Amino acid sequence: MAAILLHQLTTCKLDKDPEKGSFGCLFCLRIGLQKKMHNTHQYKLLTLAACIFFSACGNSDNPIKDSPLQGRDRAPAPQQPVGLDPSDYLVPSYYAKSVFLDTPVKIDKSPYSPDQIPAYPWQTKANEMIGGYRLELQDITSRLEQPWSIEVLSDGKVLVSEMSGKIHVFTRTYKKIGIIDISPLIQDFAYTPNTRQGLMDITTSPNFKNNSTLYFTYPARKETIRRENAVAAIGQVTLDIDKLEARSFKQIFIAKGEIQSSDHYGARIITQDGYLFATIGDHASDEQAQDTLSHAGTTIRLHTDGSTPSDNPYVGFETHLPEIWSLGHRNPQGLTIHPVTQEIWSAEHGPAGGDEINLISPSENYGWPIITYGDGYSNDELTQLNGLSQPIYYWDPSIAPSNLIFYSGKAFTEWEGDILLGSMSQQSIIRLRLEDKRVVGEERLFSGEGRVRDIKEARDGSILWITDDGRLKRAFPSKL
Repeated sequence: MAAILLHQLTTCKLDKDPEKGSFGCLFCLRIGLQKKMHNTHQYKLLTLAACIFFSACGNSDNPIKDSPLQGRDRAPAPQQPVGLDPSDYLVPSYYAKSVFLDTPVKIDKSPYSPDQIPAYPWQTKANEMIGGYRLELQDITSRLEQPWSIEVLSDGKVLVSEMSGKIHVFTRTYKKIGIIDISPLIQDFAYTPNTRQGLMDITTSPNFKNNSTLYFTYPARKETIRRENAVAAIGQVTLDIDKLEARSFKQIFIAKGEIQSSDHYGARIITQDGYLFATIGDHASDEQAQDTLSHAGTTIRLHTDGSTPSDNPYVGFETHLPEIWSLGHRNPQGLTIHPVTQEIWSAEHGPAGGDEINLISPSENYGWPIITYGDGYSNDELTQLNGLSQPIYYWDPSIAPSNLIFYSGKAFTEWEGDILLGSMSQQSIIRLRLEDKRVVGEERLFSGEGRVRDIKEARDGSILWITDDGRLKRAFPSKL
């Protein structure tokens, strides 16, 4: 009898005739009740199956019944809000597929630029989606001081950087091993406690198992700028994880330009096929982002030894610095590689609103400060202009994006290929569903869990992130 009911469950087409399936379920349950005294174990299985069936099928008034639950869900086209409350769309905790609503994510504050019109209908305010995973959270530690970056090693160990120059080392089961302090090695290290100056992003060499090389971004002092200011730089050291030691510091890049600032460093760094990509913020100097003889407001591309690749787009141009890969950025603090296409994607802070997701291409100009979907601090902001690239997606009001990843689907299988993005002002992780490079769904996860500074995927598929208040956290699916 339980088998019959389970067959009803697996063959019921929720978006066609859920009442028909419910009738079959009722019939089977009635028979089960009549035979309850004969086989208690079968009755319990039958009752459990019935509960699952009713939760999934619902009735003609159930807003979930029309959701596209077959295969990988597709969101409807973005629509104007119709007054539906997301709290009405409760997904059973056992159900792992995403359900798409007819309205965008509800925001508790007004946009900075409500009259701006996106270049494409799908460029902002995608419909809200609700995932069906029951999540468990683990506080690995709450004793970090100004953490900025996470790096997961090939053997599962986890490194977490602090702005002071310390790197915390954890086992693959998230037990603390110890600390490696690289600050004494860094020349001209402009660390100032409780500011935005200090050790920032870290990433390991693709050949880390053999060369133990760690690359990192940091603010470096220069003789040509005021003592309290610094510019973005990239260094490398050799780590000995077993001995908790570092050696052989080398500065492989320091930003050029008329930079006088201690803010907006950008400073995310990744490796790909023997190259280093790094984001260099505008250093809080708008005009620098369009100055092609300044590294401020750019994405740069280097060889891993710091030299300039000969096929960079501006090599040989007297009007451009050769390290520049793209320009016109404000403060990009997210950088990642698409696992299939190998394209470079970034997340960037707008001025007041206008936070962006960008697909980074060589020689492209992303427009800051000429165009923006935020409040650009002037009375004549433009959002579109020929020759300047548009973001894939943007937010207004701000979310204050940190880093982003493309999730593999190892633990949360239904999220394969989705973007997971840290948000500082929303104190959450934002999940984005993509179709043909368009964002078709958005979900806010772990709201109120702190300002998310970095996010990575662990080797077991769980999600790791750090918060500005000193916590390293982990999320994984609950076993039902």
